Amino acid sequence: MKVVAPYRPFPPESAAHEQLGPFDWISALKMSALSCERVGCRHYTLTDVDTDLPVPCYKFATRHRRLMLWILEVSLAYLESPAFDEDTLFIGADVLAIKDLSFGFASDLGVVVRTQEKFTDPSVYPILNSAQWWRHSAKDRLASFYASALQNAEGLHENVIRWGADTAALCTLLWPVVAGESSRGCLAVFGHDERTTIVSLASADVWRLENGQGTILPTQPLLDFRYRRKNYMRAWFEKAFGPVPA
Repeated sequence: MKVVAPYRPFPPESAAHEQLGPFDWISALKMSALSCERVGCRHYTLTDVDTDLPVPCYKFATRHRRLMLWILEVSLAYLESPAFDEDTLFIGADVLAIKDLSFGFASDLGVVVRTQEKFTDPSVYPILNSAQWWRHSAKDRLASFYASALQNAEGLHENVIRWGADTAALCTLLWPVVAGESSRGCLAVFGHDERTTIVSLASADVWRLENGQGTILPTQPLLDFRYRRKNYMRAWFEKAFGPVPA
């Protein structure tokens, strides 16, 4: 299996991106790649033909220059390409691998779902788009699904295109979003419960970092540095795994 993460520099559009401020995405990609190597996976960045990055990449010609739409477009480009030649885990650039990641390929598409009651409303996004498992044997079906997702996202309200369109489109196509096995059209889908699949850096972890204490590896296979927690990604990585290469 391999791991891919989308990245191309974009000016901030959403309040969340503006509040984050400057962030070293290249170092984040390097840290994510090193964490994947630790669990036996090769890591590639999905980017555009007009973007040069100092990390292993797959480059595709894309037309969208809005982040949410571009993520779907570059994902589709990968799924349609010869580069998609084995089972692939898609993760965000700010996600680290902690342990074996191959469990998600029992279905054509694996997504992370939020099962708490407040996520029964589709507008609250019951899918967490930080990780998706794409089974190679479903290549054509996945490409068709993502073509529909991109088309759906292109027609969303401007506020959603600014932030959340990539997730909103998947929620629409996979509704009702459920944990466990389901079928959506010709796709076999598995919803992996967020609580056992991916965890965000906790306040207790931040406190340990700020007070010079060691880190504790989570029990979940993926660790996410959401929003302003990104600013602790390097410190956590270096405490857990060692220096980040220049």
